[in-house]
Amino acid sequence: MTGVALTAAQQSAVQRRTVFVLSLGQVLGGIAFGATVSLGALLAADISGSDALSGLATASVTLGAAMCAIPLARLAARVGRRPALADVSALVGITIALHVGGMYALSPLFGVLADRWGRLRVVLLGQVLLAAALAFAIFVGTEQWGVIVALILLGLGWSAATVAGAALLTEASAPEVRTRRQGRSDSLMSLSAAAGSVLAGVVLSNFQYAGLGVAASVLVLAIVVLSPLGRIRPQ
Repeated sequence: MTGVALTAAQQSAVQRRTVFVLSLGQVLGGIAFGATVSLGALLAADISGSDALSGLATASVTLGAAMCAIPLARLAARVGRRPALADVSALVGITIALHVGGMYALSPLFGVLADRWGRLRVVLLGQVLLAAALAFAIFVGTEQWGVIVALILLGLGWSAATVAGAALLTEASAPEVRTRRQGRSDSLMSLSAAAGSVLAGVVLSNFQYAGLGVAASVLVLAIVVLSPLGRIRPQ
């Protein structure tokens, strides 16, 4: 049985429909995941009575996704979504799994450190890890292993800063406004990530990883400079 040849207009229509469905799935998945991250952390802290365990729910959800990345990448490499991507799917999957693991695997540990060392110190620890990630991106960003190490350190720095920052925000907020403020914080963080992704693509295409690392270093420096504001007494 022979297939039916599609005209150029029909192929274009199929492609547009496919892109729309994939984009819609990404948007809905992002909304669901964002709600799980923000509300899951608040619920875990409320049930356990400890901010140190607030990252456990998020860590569990994302570790599951990270563990699925490797077998899914191998499956993509075997059958191929696009022939041009088949050879690198496994490597990309492993790299992303390590990055996501860095973001969430140690969330409970950073929560414990935030309780013992103080929120602000762990936030600054996160900036040290982020600075190390940027150093790898600047100096060895053209090497495969350098990118992998940078992404792992980036995930760890994000985890430390986010867990401790969320705990700091919780402490500084009255119970009746705590959930609303946390939701606003998560929304602003997600919007900033979306805007940063677009800007990062522009910077990367023009200045490579070194330029991107230098630009991101400005943000890390700004957080370090503004960190004394975190010592303001809770209202």
